[in-house]
Amino acid sequence: MVVESQPPAPRVAGRLGLCYPSPNKRGARGEVLYTINRIFTLWQLYAYMDFQLLTRSLRLFMTWFITDTTVNVASIAAMLLIAERFDGIGAWSKPQLLFMLGYATLVNGVDGQGFALKDAYPLALSHEVLHNQAQDPLYDPAQRIDHIFLGGPSPWHVSRWRVDLFQYGAKQRYPSDHFAISAALSLE
Repeated sequence: MVVESQPPAPRVAGRLGLCYPSPNKRGARGEVLYTINRIFTLWQLYAYMDFQLLTRSLRLFMTWFITDTTVNVASIAAMLLIAERFDGIGAWSKPQLLFMLGYATLVNGVDGQGFALKDAYPLALSHEVLHNQAQDPLYDPAQRIDHIFLGGPSPWHVSRWRVDLFQYGAKQRYPSDHFAISAALSLE
């Protein structure tokens, strides 16, 4: 007796009928496609839930829409008007300020939501400077140009943050002007 096996039915998320395939695909390409499909499926589900919340009542929707729009337009307009009036701010030109405005939106998110990123350095319980020099090297963390950004509203725990200031070779030079940094991360 021969029994034909059927592939498992796709899992369905909620009333939307959002489907994503099983992760049991072979190869790296299958895993990547599964992950991308899963991300878009979850974004669609989150957008649907947000839409349901905001459109529950017209009053709630208008309140959120007007306040968010007002706050965002006011914060962007204030910086751009100051930059226009004084032809930049300090040594920063208008294009540099526009870049910084976009960077701040990426790091902080729009009203602290969305793709908000946190720097691991201020969250760390301990900070270490690793080196192979006779005296402690001068390192100012406020001047660092490399960061470890943590995304999302998840409660990150950073137990240790390190910077590598080892010098290499006969001339004892740093391998780069960007020092390697590492952090021990966990979700609380």
